[in-house]
Amino acid sequence: MFTSYATLTNVIISNNNGVSGGGIYNDDAYLVLTNTTVCYNSGGIGSGLFNINFASAIFRNCIVWDTSSNSIDTLMSITGYWNSLVKGVSALGVLDMDPLFADAANGNYRLTHSSPAVNTGNNAFYNSGNTPDLSHITTDLDGNPRIFNRTVDLGAYEFQSISDIIPDDSGIVYVNKHVTTGNGTGDSWYNAAIELADGDGDDGTRRRMGAPPG
Repeated sequence: MFTSYATLTNVIISNNNGVSGGGIYNDDAYLVLTNTTVCYNSGGIGSGLFNINFASAIFRNCIVWDTSSNSIDTLMSITGYWNSLVKGVSALGVLDMDPLFADAANGNYRLTHSSPAVNTGNNAFYNSGNTPDLSHITTDLDGNPRIFNRTVDLGAYEFQSISDIIPDDSGIVYVNKHVTTGNGTGDSWYNAAIELADGDGDDGTRRRMGAPPG
């Protein structure tokens, strides 16, 4: 039995220091963290999180990027990761690569256009009927739409710009305003862009508008 239960969503935990668990020290509690950014904390054991005494922490659509290579540490506890970016962790569904924050040195942990955290989350965590039920949360920490360009980002902030448009090998960009799949680059019907300027591009690309055949 856990002594407490907590959910953290659209939260930033940064620039803290502790002997154990610089960002979060979790003793016999059950934590569910969704779209939370834990970054630039420091500590001797688990700079981002230290789980102890049968504690449990579940990271979903999160970024954990701290000052040491040992961001997460556990003792007689469980840590789970789903669609997250975590420094020093190699596991299915986990990225271990620089999140490319906008200006980490000055505390700006928003994502940049080339961040691996953009469009790599799981929208299903916001479905109604889940435990915890986060369906009422529709904005990020800035108050912008929590899901932008079809797929939620990782971390507390949602990048608010369309992906680069990449034509296919024939120079065609696929456009479908009703598309719900892919990454929006426009190189196929699956990855169709939602909208583009009318007409053919000055760069020689051609627009294929509408919906996929069939």
